[in-house]
Amino acid sequence: MKESYDDIGFGKLNKTLMKMEIQGKVRVSTLTKGKRRVELNKKN
Repeated sequence: MKESYDDIGFGKLNKTLMKMEIQGKVRVSTLTKGKRRVELNKKN
């Protein structure tokens, strides 16, 4: 991912994931402190 987007910040990543989750494209769940699982929804 870093090769494609060079310098993506933590805040930008969180904002993008939140938008995608609201749109129903992904599901984000917390595993442990600082780690999350991002799953792609097959519906969209």
